[in-house]
Amino acid sequence: MKTETNQIEIFYNKKEIILTDIEEDFYIKFEDRKKTKEIISKFFTDDYNKLFIYGKNLNELYSNFKSLFKFEEAAGGLVCNNFNEFLAIKNRDVWQLPKGHVEEMENISEAAMREVTEETGIDQLTIVKELPSTFHIFKKHEKLILKRTYWFKMTYRGLKQPKPQTEEGITEAKWINKKEVWDYFSNTYENLKKILSYI
Repeated sequence: MKTETNQIEIFYNKKEIILTDIEEDFYIKFEDRKKTKEIISKFFTDDYNKLFIYGKNLNELYSNFKSLFKFEEAAGGLVCNNFNEFLAIKNRDVWQLPKGHVEEMENISEAAMREVTEETGIDQLTIVKELPSTFHIFKKHEKLILKRTYWFKMTYRGLKQPKPQTEEGITEAKWINKKEVWDYFSNTYENLKKILSYI
């Protein structure tokens, strides 16, 4: 779970919680679950954009932080073809990369390929490498959910045009030229912007 930068970035809308094993005077130390949860709740409603939470062991800190929320896992793909294009979907008027829930007992990489195929109709995918996971918090039925999304860079060598999975609220699915990435993704989710840097 430890990252190269000794931190895990977790987004809540435009706000960012950073878990780190590097200690600084103004960082919050995770010592008490109830107190930490109160600090996080206050952070979600105040004017600050970043909150640093410190723990000596990053894996242990992440586990403690995760225990404060209901936890979900998803998997998705950054799919590139032979024409300098990548695969994108539009959902709720926001351009995104295809992803979805990991089913019980499902292999993470298989879940990522399944979700890409279900949401876009593009199959015969090849995984090139695993990308860093992203983390975000959102509200569902008035409860806060922490979601970890596993990402994989994939290639597609065919000529099929994508079709949106409309029953999931996806209104468009298309190949986008890599040069046009920010024409489409300027208003996308903050955690997704980090994955787009791997195009």
